[in-house]
Amino acid sequence: MKQNKVMIMAAALIMIMVCAIPVMAGHGGKHYKGGMDNEFVGTRFLKKFNLSDEQKKQAAGIIKTHKDTIKSHMENMMTLKQAMAEAIHAEVFDEQAVRKACQELSSQKEEMIVLRAKIMNELRTILTPDQVSQLKARKEKKSDKMKLHFEKKWSRFESWLDELEQ
Repeated sequence: MKQNKVMIMAAALIMIMVCAIPVMAGHGGKHYKGGMDNEFVGTRFLKKFNLSDEQKKQAAGIIKTHKDTIKSHMENMMTLKQAMAEAIHAEVFDEQAVRKACQELSSQKEEMIVLRAKIMNELRTILTPDQVSQLKARKEKKSDKMKLHFEKKWSRFESWLDELEQ
């Protein structure tokens, strides 16, 4: 009996985690701290480079050309995240409603990712060859860091499940 309860709890937790992934994705997996900065377009890297005044002006111009689209995508994302949360926390579980909310949120996330890639491609054109090399090195480092982070989180999750069974 106890083992059945543990299995049901584990299955429920996994379902919640799977549904929460797209919701968290809007924050890059980070906890929301309020406010809004330029992170939607992934321009934090611009702060890491020693951009010339001209490069800064060019970057601002590129981002401004997409400003209305960025705002529209962010507003849509916020609405769809709210709909997802409502579907997940509904009094009566409706799998179809959760799936629909998840699909709509995923579709919007896809649009945001494509826009981000487009903006990043445009921004890359203003970088010097040295800055492009630095960007590539940072991406490799980030990829390794993400893999390590996942492995640690997964290990903690498995340990937690093992503790539940005892």
